[in-house]
Amino acid sequence: MKIDTTVATAALQDDKKTVVLTFAANQSGKSHTLVVSGVKNADKSKTLAAVTKVVSFDDTTAPTVKTVEYTSAGKVVVTFSEPMDTSVTPIFRVNGAPVTASFVSGSKTQIEASVTLAKGSTATVYVAAAKDVAGNEMGLFNGSVVVPNDTTAPSITSVTQVAQDTVRIVLNEALGTTGALDLVSGDVKVLKGTTVISHVAGTTDIAVTKNTTVDPTGKTYDVQLDLNGATAGDGIFAAGSTTQDLTFMIDAGAFGDAYGNTNASLYSKTLTLTADSTGPAFVSSAVASNKQTFEITFNKAIGTTTDKTKIVVTDANGVRYTVDSATRATDTKVLVVDLYSGTTVIPNGTYTIKLGAGSVVDAYTNANVEATTTVVVGDASDVTAPVATIDNVQTTGPADVPNKFLVSFDEKVTSATALNKANYKLDGADLPAGTDVYFTDSTQTKVQIDLPANSINIGEVGTGTNANLSVSGVKDEAGNTAAAKSAAVLVEDNTAAVLESAQLIGDTLVLNFNENLLASFATGADIDDILGDFVITGGTATFAKADVIPTDDTADGGAQPATGTVSIDGKKLVINIVGNDSNWSTVKAASTLKVKTDATALKDANKLLVKDAVEVTVSK
Repeated sequence: MKIDTTVATAALQDDKKTVVLTFAANQSGKSHTLVVSGVKNADKSKTLAAVTKVVSFDDTTAPTVKTVEYTSAGKVVVTFSEPMDTSVTPIFRVNGAPVTASFVSGSKTQIEASVTLAKGSTATVYVAAAKDVAGNEMGLFNGSVVVPNDTTAPSITSVTQVAQDTVRIVLNEALGTTGALDLVSGDVKVLKGTTVISHVAGTTDIAVTKNTTVDPTGKTYDVQLDLNGATAGDGIFAAGSTTQDLTFMIDAGAFGDAYGNTNASLYSKTLTLTADSTGPAFVSSAVASNKQTFEITFNKAIGTTTDKTKIVVTDANGVRYTVDSATRATDTKVLVVDLYSGTTVIPNGTYTIKLGAGSVVDAYTNANVEATTTVVVGDASDVTAPVATIDNVQTTGPADVPNKFLVSFDEKVTSATALNKANYKLDGADLPAGTDVYFTDSTQTKVQIDLPANSINIGEVGTGTNANLSVSGVKDEAGNTAAAKSAAVLVEDNTAAVLESAQLIGDTLVLNFNENLLASFATGADIDDILGDFVITGGTATFAKADVIPTDDTADGGAQPATGTVSIDGKKLVINIVGNDSNWSTVKAASTLKVKTDATALKDANKLLVKDAVEVTVSK
């Protein structure tokens, strides 16, 4: 095997059997003829037979986040599952705050951001809008990172049965990834009666797998049991019994975290396992993209044995169809129902499908209960799904309008799906209550989304920050569903900080807001700024800086007006007042002292003006 190192590099893996070729450029959509010859075994006593293969590079798999780490350099480092498009900077937030991220020098699989975090703390990490080199966009990632300062061993928080032959172990933290620290099949023993069953290498008697599907943080492990080897069944339950007590045991030192802290003692947990007696339950139905079959989804895997005679399909005219076949799909939770042999397309119309009890069974022969569903089949000649494009609404220039988004489709889409707010997510969450979603014109190809006031609390006013808007489930008039799409959109803070309380300590007035304030407001602020932004009343008297107390003492220049200074500490605005000969002493002595924001120029940390006309009573 000869490799042009300007095109690709070859690396022999640790197993000494695998060679990984890494190309210098994106190969998506290309095919290569790979010829392997002249390869010898380890002792060079044999030459392997030559092999010629055509390899096609059709990358349609979205990247994922493999790990998130906090380094000693004070950086959060996210590692992706594959090389990424480094021209696209992902949206990156730590503890909900936008941070500046960049790809690690020389790497296409890692991004980093400098963030100051307390030792031993856990920070949330959000990554979106990342794309691999083939243009596949990663789904939203919501995870966390733990800052190293760990001297405590991980512990098991729960052990529960999740299937007839499977229990789920959940730990309080992710384990180390080496065999000595990770939880593996050989670590778990099972006591059944008086017999201790240990894992035998090369078998599936006790199979432990990390379940990152249900828990991307890596703290969840599934233990699947097959206690009778090649004999049919899982060997858990005695004949005629539907329950069995099993004790799960893990020796001391069997697992540990990434910092080498291992469990100090034997872990033992007895569970009463119950045989699965519940059949598959209907979840949803749809027509296939080629309009040739119906696809029925259940809540669990179904067996390969199906009974098409128990499935009744009727159209809106009352015509009943004979089901030609009912087979399990590649997705083991999906039943494919075909009315015709071959590639015949189902006629347009509304169909009622009754799934009789026993239409399908699960792996333990539990039958489904009867269910009925309705499927609408659109224009069979139109099999092309609409394509969505996401952007902000534009002003002249053009320039993005924050908090206003435009989702454009390349053909007319239905109002029932395109204006359904549930089909849109902002940073993975439902659109805020009060969001307006509407077509911009009668063509029904452009949907505008306007976020309401008080719905966004990130993004500096005038600059904004990126958020991730996603759309799914939108259909054209033929019933074709657009592929899910997401993109970065510009948002900015539209939630004003609110004055919540106030306290008077001597001549110092402390105003407490619900958000951090813009520190620069305090620079150079004086009594005129204070009284221009706040109305301070004591009883019927309103504080004014002017001198109201006459004096004959000309030595000090006569009567003096009030003065004041301002400082800001996070959410607190601290006003130090020197009353001099003003009415301050009268105002502050009143039984009821109040402060109200009054056309204030004070802004929160995102440069949004605080809420006006909010009045609070000052505590003394």
